[in-house]
Amino acid sequence: MVENKLKQINIRVTEDEKERIAAKAEESGAKISDYIRNKLLNDSAEASSQFYQMRYDYIQKLYAQVTEHSKQQQKTIDQLFAMLEAEREKNQSLLENQPKAKRSFFKSWGAKFKKPKKTD
Repeated sequence: MVENKLKQINIRVTEDEKERIAAKAEESGAKISDYIRNKLLNDSAEASSQFYQMRYDYIQKLYAQVTEHSKQQQKTIDQLFAMLEAEREKNQSLLENQPKAKRSFFKSWGAKFKKPKKTD
């Protein structure tokens, strides 16, 4: 049985070339070695197909991360507004036990903090 051991090819590039290659690889969602290998072998339809599949998978992964992050942000915002609403209600009950002069201040403060409508 023949093993498929990976072989190494070393090339020399300038710092600028290295940065450009790394940026293009990152943009495509591929590792640098995969990106270079694909560029060198792109005359093959199979290699191109694999490369574009890697990019597609990478974009899907990023989309899932952004979606999850957005859900977490919305959850945090909802929690903050729930805490603020609880504090407002607490202050409202305290307000009812205060003289009229102090009530106007708390009413104006509570009116400033209304929960915005959700946008989907």
